[in-house]
Amino acid sequence: MASVRPKTGPEPESPYPTFAAGTMKRYYSFLDNVWNRLPAWAGPSVASALVLLMGLTIRAEWLMILVHFLKWTSPGNGTVTSAAAAAAGSITLSEWMNVRFAGFTNVWLIASFVGYAIYFGVGGFLHWYYYRLRRESAHEWKCQPDKWLPPDLEWHEIKIGSISLFIGNTLSAALVIWILNDGYSTVYYNISDYGWTWFLLSWPLIFCYQDYLTYLTHRLYHTPFLYKHFHKLHHTYKQPTAFSVTAIHPFEFVNVQAILVSPMFFMPVHWVTMTVLMLYIYYHGIIHGTYRRKDRIYREDIYYGKGKELEKCTEEELSEEMSERTSENVAAYQSEADKQEMVQTVQKRMKKPAGQ
Repeated sequence: MASVRPKTGPEPESPYPTFAAGTMKRYYSFLDNVWNRLPAWAGPSVASALVLLMGLTIRAEWLMILVHFLKWTSPGNGTVTSAAAAAAGSITLSEWMNVRFAGFTNVWLIASFVGYAIYFGVGGFLHWYYYRLRRESAHEWKCQPDKWLPPDLEWHEIKIGSISLFIGNTLSAALVIWILNDGYSTVYYNISDYGWTWFLLSWPLIFCYQDYLTYLTHRLYHTPFLYKHFHKLHHTYKQPTAFSVTAIHPFEFVNVQAILVSPMFFMPVHWVTMTVLMLYIYYHGIIHGTYRRKDRIYREDIYYGKGKELEKCTEEELSEEMSERTSENVAAYQSEADKQEMVQTVQKRMKKPAGQ
């Protein structure tokens, strides 16, 4: 049985430039034609696989995995220490750059081509599949089924996402070519170099380091100065799409990426450990949720991530919170009872006089 595209009704006026709008229209027409020939069960499977593909390849992490694999299979693949890195003797900065970053342009071109192809190709497919094909059945998949990102913000997130993607691919290409050309790192390829004890201990140690430092950094970005100047951009897109994945302020983007790769330069880490943990963190970065206390509200002007107690909220704030909680998809909760509890908590507060 072929997949049938439901009626979606009139679409909003396109905010995209003429060329981009025309390209999207042709791409979506192609997807319409192909999709009608596929069996109905293919949709969710293809979409899930492409979400994973997008997460693993968009910022050139696949190149880093490939380079580590090549280093692992090559003879004499020991860790490059600081002493070994300096063993080339006294050379000029220009000569050093030519040695350590030889081949950068080719790697950068490959990383950028694949990254943007995935961003627009796979991201465009996911946007078509969910926001066009399944728009009328949003209650089946969308946390906010009655709210949609305005068209102008869709275009804005694509522009910001493209800039961050450029930075990410450039940094990834530089790191890849640095490792490939035997630049200094603490990555090792033979378990015997540091023994099984350290190999096993390094997994939880590195994971906790990356996870907690990322968490603490995120909390810092919710302080007034950092939020207003950097993190607020990420929260501009309150109903995120597939293109929101890299729509982050470049400064914050580099900061987070630096945390994730930093173990490669200050502690011994096996290449398999680094690769698996990186993929695990990126995977949970895609599917991560949030934790909200039912007796708090969370807004852009409520900093430090602690929320505001319902007892201290104005009637207007409570009304806005009630509207938000009732509009959320019950499928986003562990059970319908959990959602009802969230809603009823605000209802009870709204019935009480102020100050009680």
